[in-house]
Amino acid sequence: MKAAGKVLLLEGSAQPDWTGGLKQGEPIDALPYIDDEYGDLGVKAEVDRLVEEEMRRSLRKPSDFLRGLPPAPKLNFENHPLIAREYERVRAGKPPALLDMARYGLEPPHPARKHDVDAWKNALRNAQTQIQHQTMRLENLDLMLKHEVNVWKLHNQRLEAFLARMQANVREYCEKIETVNRERKFHQQKTALELNSLDIQWKELCQKNIEIQAACAELENQIEVIRKEASERGLNLEQDEDSVSMLH
Repeated sequence: MKAAGKVLLLEGSAQPDWTGGLKQGEPIDALPYIDDEYGDLGVKAEVDRLVEEEMRRSLRKPSDFLRGLPPAPKLNFENHPLIAREYERVRAGKPPALLDMARYGLEPPHPARKHDVDAWKNALRNAQTQIQHQTMRLENLDLMLKHEVNVWKLHNQRLEAFLARMQANVREYCEKIETVNRERKFHQQKTALELNSLDIQWKELCQKNIEIQAACAELENQIEVIRKEASERGLNLEQDEDSVSMLH
């Protein structure tokens, strides 16, 4: 609607696409550095209510959200029979097998087999194994007394070097995160001025449209009143308008 080259009324536009062209399911980035509504408890309560309502109305089950993920790899323990048996045991929910502690004892043969040579050979072999085990324990203790301090020092040095590398990686990533957040904050605060200006302009244009619509409604009422008065006086305004238009 124009008059003397001046816009009096803004034509309504189609509903804008607030998703920014994002595909369905993609998250929309927020503007935490310029949006002040996040700290409002009333807004948070309303958001929680909307989320709970959407979850109640949703037909999707928790398992449906995993359909987009690739299938889990099939485990193959062809070359590891012990791991395969343990995996099947855990999968079946069976308890672990108890350790056989009989071989750690030095029990003589059963009285019923006290004259059995093979039983005494097995007992003797077990005793020799236990003696060898105790001998190895003594040797290990002797080695620990001689070299344990230096070994632990070397191990601690390696742990400290590993800790230093991990701390350096943490500092590096923290610096990168800080840089990204600083850039986001600067960009959002810089853009906030333009957004606020556009928001004020939009509100002013909406108010202007409302005022123009009210003025148009008032003019239409006045025209309707004039037509009624002309009709009461026997005047035909539409015929007079056609005559004026023909003269021009």
